[in-house]
Amino acid sequence: MPAGAGVNLSIAKTDSLESVSTGGSFTYSIVVTNAGTTVATAVHVIDPIPAGITILAPTSTQGTCSIAAGQVQCNVG
Repeated sequence: MPAGAGVNLSIAKTDSLESVSTGGSFTYSIVVTNAGTTVATAVHVIDPIPAGITILAPTSTQGTCSIAAGQVQCNVG
């Protein structure tokens, strides 16, 4: 979508813990917000998976997520 077309995306990433023990688990969330006046389409979120981290089940409240090439990849709209 061309710049200035009414889409204004922001992204925030949060986690559930300050620290996690070896072998422990935690949850993290990525939230994409459109503060613009136009519906954003073809939005893809790609988040690299750090070394030593195993992602168990990427999910999305809109669209689909998968793991590929060491990244969580979500197509959200």
